[in-house]
Amino acid sequence: MTHQSILSSARNVAIASAAMVVLFHGPVVVALPIASDLAVTGSMTFDVGFADPASAVSSPYAISGTGAESGAMVVTTGGTAGTSAYSGFSVTGSNPRAATLTDLGDGIAISGTTASATDSGTFAVGIGSPTVPTWMSLMVHNNSSTVGYHLTFAFGIDNAVNSGGSDAFAHSQFSLSDNAGEFEFSDLTSDTVNGNVNDGVPGGFGGLVSDSQSGTFFYDVLPGGDLNLHGFWTLEGGSFAAGGSAGSSFGAFVNLTDVAPLGTNGVPLPGTLALVGIGLAGLAREKCKRG
Repeated sequence: MTHQSILSSARNVAIASAAMVVLFHGPVVVALPIASDLAVTGSMTFDVGFADPASAVSSPYAISGTGAESGAMVVTTGGTAGTSAYSGFSVTGSNPRAATLTDLGDGIAISGTTASATDSGTFAVGIGSPTVPTWMSLMVHNNSSTVGYHLTFAFGIDNAVNSGGSDAFAHSQFSLSDNAGEFEFSDLTSDTVNGNVNDGVPGGFGGLVSDSQSGTFFYDVLPGGDLNLHGFWTLEGGSFAAGGSAGSSFGAFVNLTDVAPLGTNGVPLPGTLALVGIGLAGLAREKCKRG
């Protein structure tokens, strides 16, 4: 099967869903316990069927030929990282990887991921799914009936795809949503046949396309309230002719860095904000794109 013959339907599905990129190492935060009123859980699932060519639900670019992929899912609790590593479509460690977060600085991460193919080969990775975007999540429930909390999160994304030769591509997309919908994404394509796309902006054919983002975001969780942060990352690509190549690297994190009780006027009480070094008064984002 050639790149051109199956690209259209696969791309239509991918482009219909927004994307986002993230993770390697989170910020350094003083390890203080999260308020006991808050129940915070982190979870990620590697989609074995998406990568396995023998699966009935596999990607059209499931691992074949020279295709290779590896990486890790990390959930940090109490300052200790719990890791599940994948190679090909096999996972070492828990899948899903899940834990209750206990300290400031705890969170979820996708780390150390790489994928490649030369000459004739394909690769596909799914952590979460565009159609079921709940397999990478941070869930918060406030058990207090009287006290609300102001939560600060740090995030980071490092996304890159590359392709070369007469017929090769790599497409990496990440999306992060909250209770109201998607608020952060990264969607990159490097394609020697159909052209490159960097977060919706076309330009060039093949070569490196990359996107790095970092910043903080904030939520107020009222008494008895819930916060649902959820997302997905998918990667597909391959080389379909001699001398071609395709590859990708990706990392992302979302960490809970600060918790402050809300006053009666709905703002954090004075003196309750921890010093986290990157705390900013509002959404602060640093974003650079290179095509």
